[in-house]
Amino acid sequence: MAATLRITRENAFILRVRKLKILLDGAPLGEVGNGKTVEFPVSPGQHTLQVKIDMQASPTLEFSIQDGDAADYVCSTAVEGNSFGEKMKNIFGYRRKSETLALRPA
Repeated sequence: MAATLRITRENAFILRVRKLKILLDGAPLGEVGNGKTVEFPVSPGQHTLQVKIDMQASPTLEFSIQDGDAADYVCSTAVEGNSFGEKMKNIFGYRRKSETLALRPA
C-alpha cells in the first residue's frame, strides 16, 4: 500500500494561467493548476517537497509519511501585497526567488 500526497494550489490572479511544477525529492512529480488540487501516490518514508515555475521555487519542505497515510500541502503565489512597494514588486518582478512561491502544510 502507498501513501498519498495531496497538493492544493490557492486561487490567485498572479500566474493564474501557468501550472506549478511539483518536485518530490528533487525530481518532477507533476503539476498543479490555479485553484486545483492534485493527488499522487508516494512511497512511505522521509521526503522533500518543493513547487517551482521557471527559475522561481518555494523553499524546500521535509516531511515523513507512513504507509496508508495522507500528507496535505497548500501552495500559492506569494506575491500579493497591499503596500505601494509590494504592488510595484508584483508589477515589475523585483522579488527575490524565495519570495515568489509559498508552500506550507494544510
